[in-house]
Amino acid sequence: MKKNVLIIGNCNIYGGVGHMIKEYCERLYSDKIHFDILYYGDCERETEKYLRKINATYFHVPKYTKHPLQFLKYIKKLCKSKKYDLIHCHASTAMLLVYALPIKIINNTPIIYQSHDSGADKSAILHCFFRPFIKVFCTKYISVSWEAGIWMFNKSGINSEKHILLQNGIDSSAYLFNPKTRNNIRIQLNIGDKFIIGNVGRFEKQKNHKLIIDIFEKIHRLESQAVLLLIGQGSLKKKVQTLVKEKNLEDVVIFCDYKKNISDYYSAMDLFLFPSIHEGMGLVVVEAQLSGLPVVASYSVPKEAKVSESFYQFNLSDSLDLWVDKIMELKQIGRYTYSKELFEKSGYEINQSAEKLRKIYESI
Repeated sequence: MKKNVLIIGNCNIYGGVGHMIKEYCERLYSDKIHFDILYYGDCERETEKYLRKINATYFHVPKYTKHPLQFLKYIKKLCKSKKYDLIHCHASTAMLLVYALPIKIINNTPIIYQSHDSGADKSAILHCFFRPFIKVFCTKYISVSWEAGIWMFNKSGINSEKHILLQNGIDSSAYLFNPKTRNNIRIQLNIGDKFIIGNVGRFEKQKNHKLIIDIFEKIHRLESQAVLLLIGQGSLKKKVQTLVKEKNLEDVVIFCDYKKNISDYYSAMDLFLFPSIHEGMGLVVVEAQLSGLPVVASYSVPKEAKVSESFYQFNLSDSLDLWVDKIMELKQIGRYTYSKELFEKSGYEINQSAEKLRKIYESI
């Protein structure tokens, strides 16, 4: 019997959560599992392509904070036309539960609530308000790390029988270092043999681009051949570009939109810098390590993200010099070789994670 699953969450494949939704949907879609997706954000063109591939419908629901009556009307109509066996919420805060509750109440649909973050840039008060309702209305809790679990479900939640730790999976074969693509990307970007410090992430407060720029400014004073490569999109991108110009770094900082071939860009880098303010997992950090990159990150990145010995963390309150000294030290050491076999033992292999999720679906 086919299980119909309604996913609620941002399925934009250029974001971390959306990318994971895509990976799971493509691997689990079959004659036994069907997916539809509901969210208040627009659906990107590339996202539409993969939704068509798995025969999924995207329901663009009105945002409840702006149009509460339209939202409720839309959900009520959906509940009459569609019946789901379970709802899977992919969330950064407890507020996303509001989109699942009417369906739960009308059709008594079980809810799986998955935490993808360990903090919030805003709306923390509303998060705390809605968090107790997760325990009341949700059948299972999933978190991508213990930190993400505590943020969403608190300690009693992650210690309950309802909680499951499910690390975000990665297709390891796609991220292994490739010297040919390294050379090709460096030719495209006209950066030759320069020392490339990279970051992949949305241009939002959480990703802490200001600190990245401040660290790089000091590094460039020590190493004139250093270049900063920033890959991503977001509401603060123009603000970060303005900061780069104010510091007269526009000739040595490269901005790129998110790339489909992101693994090629990892190969082109020499070091990955990731001083996030909060992270549920920080999957790009794992991808970077798989590519053989040394990583310098904040302690806001969960310890589960460490899958190599070339992973170093600092407090956000530490001096810039500490960050800079470690980066300059790692510059001398360079890349390392990371094997697919070693990665499979880490628990991040996507097929292992997808199989675990399939069993969770079957258990409900």
